[in-house]
Amino acid sequence: MNDELHKIAKDIVDEAERYNAIIAIGNLNGVRKNNKRKVNRKINSMPFYRLKKYIKYKGFSGCPH
Repeated sequence: MNDELHKIAKDIVDEAERYNAIIAIGNLNGVRKNNKRKVNRKINSMPFYRLKKYIKYKGFSGCPH
């Protein structure tokens, strides 16, 4: 799972850099509760917090701070 999250985060950051875009992540609290239908097991168990953390890490690792 961690490997997939790293790949997804890298793809998101690469696309943002390619288009000189900003990455905005909304509040994902309650995402699972709001769905009336059965949710795909992978989506339902996806660790959103960890993905957000990886995106931040990969996004800022190249910034001159």
